[in-house]
Amino acid sequence: VQNSCLNNQLALWPNPVRSDKLNLRLQSQYKGLLQVTVFDMTGRLVLNKYLTKNNGIIEVEENVSGLPAGIYSLRVCDSQHQVLFKEKFVKQ
Repeated sequence: VQNSCLNNQLALWPNPVRSDKLNLRLQSQYKGLLQVTVFDMTGRLVLNKYLTKNNGIIEVEENVSGLPAGIYSLRVCDSQHQVLFKEKFVKQ
């Protein structure tokens, strides 16, 4: 699954998530503080994480074992709270 805009790319895998791990790979020109948030389909915040991006690509493996099965929306925002990426994933 990829979402691209202005040479920015976000990849999430596996999708659907059948294990405890969700991998995120972000490639963009942006450098600095990033906020990664995950919401369930009711709009409830279930994950909130801050990352510092210093180079072109950042990869993160996130433990999602605590999430029940369902559809989730992941957002990556810059330090000005501008949404850089939005993507949905399924946890089975």
